[in-house]
Amino acid sequence: MKAGDRVLVHAAAGGVGQAAVQLAKAAGATVYATASPHKWPVLRAQGVEHLFNSRTLDFADALEGGVDIVLNSLNKDFIPAGLRTLAPGGRFVELGKVGVWSTEQVAAEFPHVEYHNFDFSELPADEVTRINKEIMTDVAARIAAGGLDPVGTTGYTLDEVEEAFGVLSRGANVGKLVLGFDQPAPPAAIRDDRTYLVTGGLDGLGLLTARKLVALGARHIAVPGPGEAPELAGAHVTVLGPDLAGLERTPPVAGVVLADGDPEQAWRLHERFPAWTSSSRTPTSPPPSARPTGRSPRTPSTTSSAPARRPAPPRWPSPGARWASRSTRCTPSPRPRRCAPSPPWSAPAPA
Repeated sequence: MKAGDRVLVHAAAGGVGQAAVQLAKAAGATVYATASPHKWPVLRAQGVEHLFNSRTLDFADALEGGVDIVLNSLNKDFIPAGLRTLAPGGRFVELGKVGVWSTEQVAAEFPHVEYHNFDFSELPADEVTRINKEIMTDVAARIAAGGLDPVGTTGYTLDEVEEAFGVLSRGANVGKLVLGFDQPAPPAAIRDDRTYLVTGGLDGLGLLTARKLVALGARHIAVPGPGEAPELAGAHVTVLGPDLAGLERTPPVAGVVLADGDPEQAWRLHERFPAWTSSSRTPTSPPPSARPTGRSPRTPSTTSSAPARRPAPPRWPSPGARWASRSTRCTPSPRPRRCAPSPPWSAPAPA
């Protein structure tokens, strides 16, 4: 990307879009952006003059054949529409994961463009680490030097995870949504004469959780099988059979941690141990296969913090209030929220 390039950034008010807008402007490129109309004031405050509705294909007719780079995160009809905006030799950078086109499909229908589909998960782990380190080092240096601003964030606590994902699913966010882990946790009352059941406790996150429980004083860990019992110094590990067979031979259960991501098992354990079940999201209704036949599904929990429908567009703060400070970032959301601090390496606001 260089000065004079014409760059189309889809979903420009989101986290990736906000970073792309800054990088394009820093390179001297002309930015064309799509976003929901009620987010346009944020983009205009950043100096983006060419704006299109991200819910329509109007941008394709307006820009046909006149763009050098398309940063795409949309799917379905937006993919060929975006390809149509490219001039000969233009580059289409695909960041999406749903309904993406193959290189062969693009070459057959749009032979005059270059197509790049990035998926770091296909690279070796050490290569991903190297690339991430190079990128983050460069970005942090630019922010510290004042060449870039940290992307705006909205902070949520861990008990607001469901609401945060609801905002993301509706596309109601501006910038990034961030989960805060800085709230002090209550002291863990782990007993050495009780059992702690950890799903997925044979490896990965579940095994790390089991080790943490042992470090906090647990001496009896139960994990659903099949598999070999992991060695946890100072604790007895019981691998359970089907339907938790063998749990009756352990001390009484004092805690259950759902760490395997299995919604069926999570619901069964939640019904059996409602007072002891712990996860990032406690089930509020059974999965489809756990619902009794002949009955309608349960209605969503009335205690859910996520709104049932998309709220009216929020009232935006003035551009100066939104972007003036580097020490604090405040992003509008469906309800008034506090501002989240920028990363610790952010440059201080000019005096």
